[in-house]
Amino acid sequence: TRGVALERLARVYLACGKPVSAIRMVQTGLSRLQETQGQPTSGQLYLTLAEVYEVQHNHSAAEKALKTALRLLQQTHQEGLIFRAHERYGQFLAGQGRFAEAYVQMQDALLHKARWNDL
Repeated sequence: TRGVALERLARVYLACGKPVSAIRMVQTGLSRLQETQGQPTSGQLYLTLAEVYEVQHNHSAAEKALKTALRLLQQTHQEGLIFRAHERYGQFLAGQGRFAEAYVQMQDALLHKARWNDL
């Protein structure tokens, strides 16, 4: 879909050190997905947005994007994506020195990974 393409393009911009362009791609993807209710792709876009904000050291925006990604992805019941979001949020929290919260996220990640492997 176009949303997936924009998410991948945002990752390319991020890898090239162009976070502003990456944010623009994510925002374009999100605005187009609002019309179609594409929650899996929206969740992935928010994960990418969180990564961009982390590179910019905007930790509060990164955490907000991670929480939004989790909320959207949990509605999809796609265990692989939910696993990835919990894992990513746990890594973020650990990087912030918030180890107790990170531990909870990593436990949730393992739970969803186990469910994903059982499918």
